[in-house]
Amino acid sequence: MSSGTQHASGPDTDECWHFDQLHTLLQVSETSALQASDPEALAGDMARSGVAAILCPEDVAAPLVRLMQRGTGNFLHWESGHEDCVTFPCAGIAAAYKRQEVKQRLQLRAIASKSDDDTWRAGSDGNQVTVDLDRALGCLETVALTCLGACCTLAGIPCAQLLQQYGDRRHACTEVQVGKGKSVLNLYHYFNNASCEEEPCREHADPGLITILCRSTNPALQARAPVPPDARPEWSKPGCDAAYERGWRGVEPAMDACAERAGHASESGVVLIALVGETLERLSAGRFLSCRHRVASAEGERFNVAYELRPRMHLWLPWERVASGQSTEPGRCT
Repeated sequence: MSSGTQHASGPDTDECWHFDQLHTLLQVSETSALQASDPEALAGDMARSGVAAILCPEDVAAPLVRLMQRGTGNFLHWESGHEDCVTFPCAGIAAAYKRQEVKQRLQLRAIASKSDDDTWRAGSDGNQVTVDLDRALGCLETVALTCLGACCTLAGIPCAQLLQQYGDRRHACTEVQVGKGKSVLNLYHYFNNASCEEEPCREHADPGLITILCRSTNPALQARAPVPPDARPEWSKPGCDAAYERGWRGVEPAMDACAERAGHASESGVVLIALVGETLERLSAGRFLSCRHRVASAEGERFNVAYELRPRMHLWLPWERVASGQSTEPGRCT
């Protein structure tokens, strides 16, 4: 059982998160696709709590593990103190670097291009970091799509239709398949300097469909659990404070507990977590509540990798209204 990280102590929280189940992802024979061993249980967990723990096969997650082991070494090319953007056309990714007082971030997006025979070009510039970034992007996209498919089935949303009409470019209709994608792979390095009073990452929910997170090198991720479904207020839009408990729960210790359980059961893989984003909350009309989370201050620097699966355009309405042709634009919602 592997996470690819060295663990350190983190900040105090009201209590730790608890995952009732670790959901195993299985490779589909002779393809790069994954499937959940129990999709209904996976979606049920995400509907109840907005987050689920998943076990990704080690060979699928290998490039992701290498990124985590390399840690801040992934930033060596970028640490010039200014924003920069570079495209790696042969690897099919675009990279943007940003440095702030509290952290630095390297953000990757896939560049979709088509050859004459409608196959996707993929390559490498020979740089191992670039290769790992490209392959980690593909790995995490596959994991996110697997989780999205399970959630869509439970919510009664036709996943294939959703992706074709509104999904990121590689899954959309032919006319819009070329160009830079909307989904992002973010590498975060939090400095945690004692002199900096700014909160590393304030409470928020991610805007997209599904976010996949690794176990960070220094536990500081905290989340607010939703109240039980029968105690939730009537849903109108994401961000209703009354739909969540007041206290914060530490997430990484719960990931470690999942890894221990998997080890005792002789299951191999890498523990990741899947978070519901605000777009999925809207599309499901609140059946899935987005995960409210933050990164707290901690002693020592922190590195992590996060992937956000996003639609090609903003979707502001429940699926029934989107599918019936109503506006997807915020200014025209009724």
